Amino acid sequence: LCDRRQRQMCIRDRAEKLQKDTIELIQEEKHFLKHELTKIFGDQMKIFPSEANFLLLKTQIPLYRLLLERGILIRNCANYTGLGQDFYRIAVKGHPENVQLIEALLDIKKKGEEKRYGKH
Repeated sequence: LCDRRQRQMCIRDRAEKLQKDTIELIQEEKHFLKHELTKIFGDQMKIFPSEANFLLLKTQIPLYRLLLERGILIRNCANYTGLGQDFYRIAVKGHPENVQLIEALLDIKKKGEEKRYGKH
């Protein structure tokens, strides 16, 4: 009985640590993404506060199309009640994936592609 309780406590402790580590990672990566997005787009993009593992963005830049061309899929929120075609949801992922997203956005900005489609 004691061994079983100890195992259960050990499993619970590991699960709690994993949950804490995951929450910290998401917070760190969310901060990284917000910082980089603000550096790249400034007032061309509004980033809404979020407690979830994604960022809600509002911008006139046609991000969905531009990122899809680079093999990166984000959520277009045009069909969400109360949101329009200027809203996008970006998942907070691991650092390598987030860096890939930021590099694609830097490339879009560098090439001036955010103006290619005009307003959606």
